[in-house]
Amino acid sequence: MSSGSSSRSSSGGSQGGRPRKDPEERRTISHGLYLNQKEKRELEKRAEAAGLSVNELLRRSALGGEPISETAERRTLTELRSIGTTLEQLVHQTASGKVEAQTQYALADLRKAINRLR
Repeated sequence: MSSGSSSRSSSGGSQGGRPRKDPEERRTISHGLYLNQKEKRELEKRAEAAGLSVNELLRRSALGGEPISETAERRTLTELRSIGTTLEQLVHQTASGKVEAQTQYALADLRKAINRLR
């Protein structure tokens, strides 16, 4: 047994996993909320767009936190890079004279990417 695992097992915790939170940081209180189906779908849609759980979205909204997560920001950057790559390919194709069908496909891809960002 290594020295790192013996310190954990002496505290009664299992090996691996996340370290325990400070008792003051643990979320142990539940607060109920009644919604209709339309409200529930809207919250789920907003939470997914922000890359958060519904609970985290509500917590941040109620307590003044930023609702956009790093996941949503990364997703947006990925989409923007994809758009930039497609534009770069269009520039090269235009210069080489290969524009007709490939341009239509590229523009369709751009429209899809822009719609995903909305």
